Amino acid sequence: MNKEIKFRGMCIISGNWVYGDLIHGVGHKDGKLYILPLVKNLASVKHCDPLDGVEVDPKTIGQFTGLHDKSGKEIYEGDIIKDLLTNAVYLVKIGFCKKRAYTGVWGEDLEGYEVSINNDSDENSNTYILVIGNIYENPELLNP
Repeated sequence: MNKEIKFRGMCIISGNWVYGDLIHGVGHKDGKLYILPLVKNLASVKHCDPLDGVEVDPKTIGQFTGLHDKSGKEIYEGDIIKDLLTNAVYLVKIGFCKKRAYTGVWGEDLEGYEVSINNDSDENSNTYILVIGNIYENPELLNP
C-alpha cells in the first residue's frame, strides 16, 4: 500500500483550508508557499492560480499522515486528537521520536511526553482516535 502524500494549508485570502500538493514559489514569488488542489477543474477553486495553486500561510501547512480517525476523517500534522479510551489529548506530529525513528504518527501529551498514536503492528488503534480540532483554529483544546 502506498502512502498518499498530500498537504493542507490555510488560504491567506479566504482563511479556508486547501488540500493538495505543496509548491514552493520561485522567482518573484520566492518564499511563498502554495497548495495545488487535487481537483479536475482548477478554475472552480477560489483564489487559485492554475500554475501556482492557492497561496497559503506557511505556519498552517501540515502533511497528511496516511491515517484516519474513527469517523474516517484524515489526520494531518497540526491536528489535535483525542484518545477516546483515556480521554488524553495530543498534538499530531510526523517525524522522528527522540529515541527512535517512527513510521506512524506521534504526538506530545500535555506534559510533553512523546506518545505513539499508531504503528504498523496495531491496525485498530485509530478506532479510538478522534480529530477534535487543530492547533491553528483551536489551540485552547491543548490547555487543560
